[in-house]
Amino acid sequence: MSYETRPVQKEVDILGSRNRQPDDFHAVIKLLETRRFPVEGAVSMVVPLEEAAGALRSWAENPSRYKKFMVSLD
Repeated sequence: MSYETRPVQKEVDILGSRNRQPDDFHAVIKLLETRRFPVEGAVSMVVPLEEAAGALRSWAENPSRYKKFMVSLD
């Protein structure tokens, strides 16, 4: 078996939420459900899973253009 070696171009850390209690998550979910959370101001784009690779490329090419992007698993 042969492996192609390529230099590392960019490293991406994907972090989950931590150090929060279940009540914190319930409060955030309620804000989202009632549409009181300003998603438009916090999330630059929402993409389906199939488009996540392209979104990562766009972010890597111009990181200052994006605050956050969300991958939808619907």
